Amino acid sequence: MGTLVAVVELWKTCSQPGTYRPADVTLAEHPLKTVKQDLLVHQLCGEIALQPLTEADVGEYLASDSPCAAVPEGLVSCTDLSA
Repeated sequence: MGTLVAVVELWKTCSQPGTYRPADVTLAEHPLKTVKQDLLVHQLCGEIALQPLTEADVGEYLASDSPCAAVPEGLVSCTDLSA
């Protein structure tokens, strides 16, 4: 439990946002579940539920992230958007 407390204390001082998949935390006894509850209780975090990305969204992101290189044909369609 000492490590978890250290992580929470470090997280409290960090101003950078973080992301995670709720299913990854709720399906298992993941330590982040306790961290999230502690941060919520102390009003040190907020939660914004995002909708899954579409193939078009992923394609647009990849194209904007690398404007000098073309996105290879078929790359977006073989991306697992459910993860």
